[in-house]
Amino acid sequence: MSEKDQELIKKDQEIAELKARVKELEEMVKYLTKKLYGTKSEKVNPDQLSLLTDDDSVFNSAEHPADQSKANKTDQTCTKPAQKCQKTSRAEALNSKVEVKVTILKPDQDHCIHGHKLTKVGCKLLQTKLRYVPAKLVKEEIYTEIYKCEDADDEQTIFYQAQAATDLFAHSLATSDLVAEIIYDKLALGTPLYRQLQNWQRLGWQTSNATLANWVINGAKLVKPVYDAIHKHLLAQPYLQGDETTVQVLREAKRPAQFKSYAWVMRTVERAKQAAVYYAYSPTRASSFAQELYQGFTGVLQCDGYAGYNLVASKARVGCWAHTRRKFFDALKTDEQAQVPFDIIQKMFAKE
Repeated sequence: MSEKDQELIKKDQEIAELKARVKELEEMVKYLTKKLYGTKSEKVNPDQLSLLTDDDSVFNSAEHPADQSKANKTDQTCTKPAQKCQKTSRAEALNSKVEVKVTILKPDQDHCIHGHKLTKVGCKLLQTKLRYVPAKLVKEEIYTEIYKCEDADDEQTIFYQAQAATDLFAHSLATSDLVAEIIYDKLALGTPLYRQLQNWQRLGWQTSNATLANWVINGAKLVKPVYDAIHKHLLAQPYLQGDETTVQVLREAKRPAQFKSYAWVMRTVERAKQAAVYYAYSPTRASSFAQELYQGFTGVLQCDGYAGYNLVASKARVGCWAHTRRKFFDALKTDEQAQVPFDIIQKMFAKE
């Protein structure tokens, strides 16, 4: 083979490599463009015509596998001709915690149009309504009756009285139900304490943000044994799920408010006999905190691919199909070959 032929072969190889590189860069540009300017949702419209279209109707809202499964079950139920389709709207659902009040409507008259007396033969349901009873504060003044022994001498008179229950917080108006409501509004409903002040004021109680903050802090100290018991219970489980997310903390000592802090969560699976969820705060995302949080756990931990969990001494670590699905979802934007594994995961979610 001549030297000229060798040069031609070498150039052909270089051209092939450059074409492959150009194709790779083009796919990368498409992916990043879609990531930057496209919709961020991962839900797939089943009626889509093209995976690479720019129509917003293709990927339109966040997917929830449980909703998908519920929808399939509802469709099967509605196919039965003799069975009435049940409403699945969560907004219409009422559980057993809601108090039931029965109102009986009676005719205005106790006789018919001919003057004969009416006799009750039954009762039927006409309507179901949902009423709201506004919250209210009750000022409880606790007195104790004082007794003395009638047979005792005046010089030896001893008085007797009932003892009041121990204060939740010393010299405070706080009661367990009031503090529980404040904490629930703050942590479960996300209502800041300064906003709660307006509501308490409307109900007739003038207080301060500092008072509510102190009650939340001291209330957390009271339930610390329960908090520790939940953690101990979780560490003994054979299977746990874990994650962490950023949280902003204001006025934290020696840390600007712009710094990221983290809320770590560990929980049992949904079908566990004794379900439990445990939250832990950390100013950092350091792996040492994960090691401390899961110290003593020897079961299977399901989490994402964050390297901070590498030091957790568990039996095994498993991933999440939602994360796997996301990789194929992203690949669909530039490569149609990802459709097959993506569809398999979709079918698995639907059956689940």
